[in-house]
Amino acid sequence: MPPCSSCKVTSTKTIEILAILTFTGPRDHLNVGLTYISAARFPVQANLIESFNGLYSTMSQLLRIILIVLVLGVAVLVWVEVRQVAQVEEVAQVEEVAQVEEVAQVEERPQVYGSQKDVEIIVTSPTKGSVVTSPLTITGEAPGFWYFEATFPVVLVNWDGLIIAQGYATAQGEWMTEDYVPFVATLEFTRPEYGDTGVLILQRDNPSGLPQNDDAVEIPIRFAP
Repeated sequence: MPPCSSCKVTSTKTIEILAILTFTGPRDHLNVGLTYISAARFPVQANLIESFNGLYSTMSQLLRIILIVLVLGVAVLVWVEVRQVAQVEEVAQVEEVAQVEEVAQVEERPQVYGSQKDVEIIVTSPTKGSVVTSPLTITGEAPGFWYFEATFPVVLVNWDGLIIAQGYATAQGEWMTEDYVPFVATLEFTRPEYGDTGVLILQRDNPSGLPQNDDAVEIPIRFAP
């Protein structure tokens, strides 16, 4: 009687099972047994299970890849956002520094003021609208006839014309000339309680006291808080 094909399959499977059981642990024995039973009795179902397991493994790997890509994408977006904020702040700081330097340059640039009698006085500091504090240093140039004995009066008044400081500007060179002579003056004052505006007055020295010899230059300023 010829051997049946199912017996050959069973014998082959039995040999494979014995070999696996010899080199594996107890937990694997159960898996091998289930696989053998499924393959022997339900070959179609076993193939479906294997196909499903392969598909599940592939999908798991694909989900891991997608998750990694999403995490990397979020990280890149966060980095770009942080970088943009940093660049905006850096640009703002640069612009602020540039504005401060520009204002400082404008304030330090000499300005020419016409007196009541159209005499031009060059003032380096403070200029019109400058914010001043005590002590106030005044620098510039005035023609020699503006001085007497190398000085001329300077007065600081508040918004109401009240004198809050006065002194003399001193020539920084030979004053007995028609040319312009540099001067320097320093005034110490107490900030007015009311109002933040005032006027700096540079007066021509008039030892004669004659009104026709009076002259002055007025420069509006602001008091620091």
